[in-house]
Amino acid sequence: MRILRFSIAVVCLLNAFFTNSALADVKSDVSAPIKWNLVASEQSFSNPPIKLVVGVEDVSYFPLFDFKHQHDTFTTELLRKFGEQYNYEFEYLAMPVKRFGMWLFEKDIDLKFPDNSRWNESDEVNLLSKNITYSLPVLDLVAGTITADSNIKAKQDIKIMGTLLGFHPTKWLDEVTSGQVILYESSSTMMLIQQLIRGQLDAINLEPSVVNHYLSLINKEGVANINKHFDYEVYSYHLSTVKHPSVIAEFNTFLQNNQSALNALKNKYKIIDPTPYRKP
Repeated sequence: MRILRFSIAVVCLLNAFFTNSALADVKSDVSAPIKWNLVASEQSFSNPPIKLVVGVEDVSYFPLFDFKHQHDTFTTELLRKFGEQYNYEFEYLAMPVKRFGMWLFEKDIDLKFPDNSRWNESDEVNLLSKNITYSLPVLDLVAGTITADSNIKAKQDIKIMGTLLGFHPTKWLDEVTSGQVILYESSSTMMLIQQLIRGQLDAINLEPSVVNHYLSLINKEGVANINKHFDYEVYSYHLSTVKHPSVIAEFNTFLQNNQSALNALKNKYKIIDPTPYRKP
């Protein structure tokens, strides 16, 4: 029992250390102020902001999002700027990823971010999805297989695939279903990356910008990368809703008017350029 308590204490201390390191990393990244196109906010609002609840994933996924800790991310900074222009105040409701596709129908939320129609995991969700309004693409990201061992070049080299609890490695579903690949799920992004480096996992299914950030916290930059021997693709984050299509229309206008600021925000949070991974 004493050993168990000691182990738990060590894990807690490590999590606190990496959280503080992440905060320091964010604060030390001094960037030039981002110039947003203040079209809507040039007028003052006489009414208090309209409060909207955004359903978000309960995982630490910095720099994209991280609602377990109180620091800015790409998501919070972007939506805050949108809210300032259109008189909205966003409250974030962090939820487990289980039944992610049904959030807009089962949970008391106004919006969901991130979202993508490719994540509709069942026939039930696909049937209901005709009621969902998706925004224009907010951010293009890369889905691929992250490895640390340069000798891994064929599918038979992958025996254990790591991912976050509730995430689905879309490029490996057939192998997981057949039992060719064991899917290992964890609630900790950092622990998955450490297990990959130690060789306890052959590959992980995480976004490369996220992997790069956590590698930087443990001074292991460049140790793990997308393995181009395996299939990869570019996909997008969208804002979605069932209740408020007019908010999505405003958000689309905001995105279209702020492409330069959006690119600057991507650079600030060191989100990788997906261009090299686009297929002809």
